[in-house]
Amino acid sequence: MVLTERRAFTTPSFPDPPLVLAIEHDAETVPLRTGCRLWSASFALVEHLCRNKHVVEEKRVLELGAGVGACGLACARLGASSVTLTDFDAATLTLAHANALRDGWFDGTKACDVSVRRLDWGDAETYDENGRSYDVVVAADVVYLEEHARELARAVDAHVSASGVFACAFGVRKPELAEAFAEALREHGFLVKTRALDYVSEDMRATAAEHAHDGEITSKGGYRLLEATRADEDEDADLALADFAKDFEDFEIDVSERSARRPRDENEEDRGTTIRVDFSDACACLVDVDSKEIAEGKPSADTVRRAAESLVVHGFVVMQPASESDAQAMVPRDVLEECRRASDTHLNELLSRVEAQGLNPRLDIFRFAEICSRARGGMRYDYTRPDSERVRALETLKCTRAIHSWESLQRFAAPWVEPALAEAYGAERDFAVKSVGCVSSEPGAPEQHFHADGRVFGIFNVFVPMSAVSTIEGPTEFIHGSHQWDHNAAHVTTPDQKAQAAAPRFQPELRVPGSLLVYDYRVMHRGGANASTRRRPLAYVMYGSSGTRDSWNFPLDDSIWED
Repeated sequence: MVLTERRAFTTPSFPDPPLVLAIEHDAETVPLRTGCRLWSASFALVEHLCRNKHVVEEKRVLELGAGVGACGLACARLGASSVTLTDFDAATLTLAHANALRDGWFDGTKACDVSVRRLDWGDAETYDENGRSYDVVVAADVVYLEEHARELARAVDAHVSASGVFACAFGVRKPELAEAFAEALREHGFLVKTRALDYVSEDMRATAAEHAHDGEITSKGGYRLLEATRADEDEDADLALADFAKDFEDFEIDVSERSARRPRDENEEDRGTTIRVDFSDACACLVDVDSKEIAEGKPSADTVRRAAESLVVHGFVVMQPASESDAQAMVPRDVLEECRRASDTHLNELLSRVEAQGLNPRLDIFRFAEICSRARGGMRYDYTRPDSERVRALETLKCTRAIHSWESLQRFAAPWVEPALAEAYGAERDFAVKSVGCVSSEPGAPEQHFHADGRVFGIFNVFVPMSAVSTIEGPTEFIHGSHQWDHNAAHVTTPDQKAQAAAPRFQPELRVPGSLLVYDYRVMHRGGANASTRRRPLAYVMYGSSGTRDSWNFPLDDSIWED
């Protein structure tokens, strides 16, 4: 029996109204054909395109393996000049055509020209006769069989224009298939970049749960975005790839084995204990924590291992509840609420004192033992528990309340963070809390430049959102692996500059208050622009190994309470 069901398809950034898509399955909700259902990676790709509308606006778009047409029809809604939906199965094409018709693309009222046609990746006779005429080619979750890698790469090569781009979102079920596809694209002269996709919604999880092959994604390697463009010159392409290989050597990554191990301190003895990571599968910077672990107040051995691997390879990790609907995260809601109120009240007190010093807190740069603003017009404030006992003696009741709330929050974060640091870099480093505080971004705060908090190894920051941080509030963006760069180099060579510029970036939304974002002091990062109407506070805990100290970010004795 064939059952047809209509689904509303949307993402947080997708314009209203949602698409209405028909899918088909039998009485047991099993899809009758691969293309007759929604796949979870479609949500991730569409959300990415919504956040980067310029990629498809006024462009000719081709969707390969379109299935029910979710991504292609979303591109039409986002302003593409034309969209061609392709698949090889006749019944699937009929479903895609019906969805396009239902969403109004054949009624003569839309500017975008939408068409549906058959295209078999393995049969060049079915390729578009216009050849390489598409500005953008998109695909979602299309690499799941070994024979797909070369066939799909050939189809991409046959349709992407000289200045065009191929964007593909997929779930990492089998890392070797994703790597084979990337290599096949390189053989056709493409420059290939991949990065983790941070967007995972309840709709995606629910969609993935409907099919075993889809559900594998969240339990394995997460979601990736692959982007491919044609090299301007073969020499540049070879140089860029060589630079990446050099970077892998610097990370102590064996590309042939796709593995990484923890960099050794030059004074460290060989204990024979290393962390080995399948680099192509090390995209899970988001470590989902199940409700049982949260209830027990401590991570499982597997959670610790995954968090440690991400810290070593990427320089950062987010530990978050597996479901956004969970009532509690690692830090309880009542602790977060007290921390938010106390931090907010204390910041208002500090900013009033900044004004009393004759400074404009929204415009001026200032550095005191209690609070700093490090960029002119930055509207981003870092306030902390001072190290100096003399300065601590000057603190107010509001300051004391804020510090107590940060210390309470730290006690809940410790059982999650400290085992991961010990697993990643060795328990003998004796990581301990060096500081607690809060970073608040005001409404209208601009995007920061990429920077590292410092240059020394052994210091890690833990951000704890006191309320949900979505894209509009400007979450922190990271450059993967940048903690391994030589920040003390007097000169950066051109090849290194190219490799650094091409390094993947990641801006994780912190949708569940009380989640933990841990990052290496040396990793390149920047706070995003706060386009919301509310203050965005992040409590933080700074950990340092034995003998380390953050002497750069705050002066020791210059108190804001002294004239």
